[in-house]
Amino acid sequence: MGSGLACGALSGFAIASIGLQPFVATLAMMAFARGLAKWATGGAKVVLMDLPRSWEWLDRRLALVGDFAIPAAILPALACVGITLFLLRRTTIGMGVYATGDNEQAARYAGVPVRRVKVVAYSISGLAAAIAG
Repeated sequence: MGSGLACGALSGFAIASIGLQPFVATLAMMAFARGLAKWATGGAKVVLMDLPRSWEWLDRRLALVGDFAIPAAILPALACVGITLFLLRRTTIGMGVYATGDNEQAARYAGVPVRRVKVVAYSISGLAAAIAG
């Protein structure tokens, strides 16, 4: 998770400070991370392993009513959605994300630290990608 956070922060820094286009920065980070992973494993394929016992509940289905069941993995996904909604709607950085995404120049004039907002947004995105992976 730390590496995802660091990769996201580095992408955010390149976008916010250097002015690199977001598509180019994130594509370059993907190529860098893929190359680093290939180097770290010596080019060997990583074989999927069984889930640890503490994670086995994610593979189950939760029966709700009768035969209707949902995968248990939906619970962490819903928790992530709830946390994201809270961060975007109830925090200063979330309002900054909305303002920066809507009109970066107007957000800057309104006093939003646009560079910091971008770095934080890309850092959180990298962290979320690491958690999902």
